[in-house]
Amino acid sequence: MEKKVLGVAWVGQGDFGDEAMAYALRSALGRSTDVKKLTYYQHGDSCRFMGKGDIPVKRLYGYKGNPRWRNLCDSLLLRRFNTIIYGGGSILHSQAGIVQKLKLLQRMRAGEREVFAAAIGVTVGPLNTPGEEAACADFIDALDLVVTRDHHSYELAKSLCPKANLYSGLDISMALSALCPEDFPENIERGRSNTVGVFLIVKAKDYHAQDFDENILQPYCSLLGYILGTGATLKPFVLYVGDDYPDILLHKRLVAQVEGLGWDDVHVYDGNIFRTVEAMRSCNRIVSMRYHGIIFAHMLGIPFLSLEYDQKNSYFCRSVGYSEEMYVGFYPPHNLTDVYGRIDTLFERGEDFLATAKPPEETRDIAIEGLKRLCSGVQRT
Repeated sequence: MEKKVLGVAWVGQGDFGDEAMAYALRSALGRSTDVKKLTYYQHGDSCRFMGKGDIPVKRLYGYKGNPRWRNLCDSLLLRRFNTIIYGGGSILHSQAGIVQKLKLLQRMRAGEREVFAAAIGVTVGPLNTPGEEAACADFIDALDLVVTRDHHSYELAKSLCPKANLYSGLDISMALSALCPEDFPENIERGRSNTVGVFLIVKAKDYHAQDFDENILQPYCSLLGYILGTGATLKPFVLYVGDDYPDILLHKRLVAQVEGLGWDDVHVYDGNIFRTVEAMRSCNRIVSMRYHGIIFAHMLGIPFLSLEYDQKNSYFCRSVGYSEEMYVGFYPPHNLTDVYGRIDTLFERGEDFLATAKPPEETRDIAIEGLKRLCSGVQRT
């Protein structure tokens, strides 16, 4: 039977991490299954990464338009597919979002159609209400395979659905070092210059029109000023260039206010994930709010400090055995003195923290194993 696969992921939205996960998934499908193309349920109009040997990509819908019209068209369009893959990179916590995912699968299986359904690279939780827990349990029970991207998510899913087919994996972008070894040379020069990569994000609710509240901007300026004050070279990274979050605007404001920082110092993701990976290699320390900032730091063997704005960061750190000293809350309210102390510790003992965590080769193999399980299920369809 021809493999007709529908993907549900946040692609074409100008996000480095989501494009890295999407490419890892397509690369695995292209190498290990008979899948000839992947159709995304929705696909944005921003930059999408297409790599060497990538499988062709199509889409059913964009992210704009009337949802009622989309639901009406689903009754005809979804009949084409016998496989649906949620992820990589999906967070199961909003009741409305989870219910929407389940309804899509139910429409595909209408008339008792056989459809292989899997979720890979997912974070489960936080689930704060009984309704969210019930919706998540219903969705997981409907899936043939669930591969989480941290052990906390696995344990939570297991508690909700003890009989589900679950695997405790890691973010599937971590498989790229095996899928694309030429872009991840093993013997990287470790005597890098004193460059600190910084990955920042501001929540959309904290900016208004074309400006930021100074109380929101001040901690970011203080953080960058402290790092520059240590004598380090600062290299900020913009990993998101879409319209939903004001990452570029944030960095333009920071360049205008932080003495010693210029726009030429900022690396802006341009749609090519490996150009951004190459820029990361120039850093000998990374300080990151962004999830994929800490993931790629681990992959590249760069000591990092995770500034928590979302629990998925600490879930990842725990899953790879990274020291609790190296993840700390940053989003207001926060204690900048504590953050500064941990930056100092990162500079002094960064390699020690990497040495006690799981090595990149081991975490890579965990991510690969999750993809193998997915590809095996797809191939049996």
